[in-house]
Amino acid sequence: MTKGYLSQLLNAKIKSPSAQKLEALHRFLGLEFPRRQKNIGVVFGKFYPLHTGHIYLIQRACSQVDELHIIMGYDDTRDRGLFEDSAMSQQPTVSDRLRWLLQTFKYQKKYSHPRL
Repeated sequence: MTKGYLSQLLNAKIKSPSAQKLEALHRFLGLEFPRRQKNIGVVFGKFYPLHTGHIYLIQRACSQVDELHIIMGYDDTRDRGLFEDSAMSQQPTVSDRLRWLLQTFKYQKKYSHPRL
């Protein structure tokens, strides 16, 4: 980095310096180059069952963040009540719901595996 360029940069003559120039300036000044902050998102849900609204929400969230965490909540008593009020022939287990998420989003790179 030349003294002339450094002078222009410090005097705001250069409006948008390249990332390489900024990194060189940080090295020249003995500063640590700031790393880009990662946008992290979280989606919570029962996914009982996983439906198109959940899928849309997760896909939309993935498009807005660098990393997405999916948290699946469960409660045996609540889940039993949901099943009894539904038209489902068999009550989905926690494993079933995790499997639905994993299969649906297996090609999605930005999300971490669902957690309970």
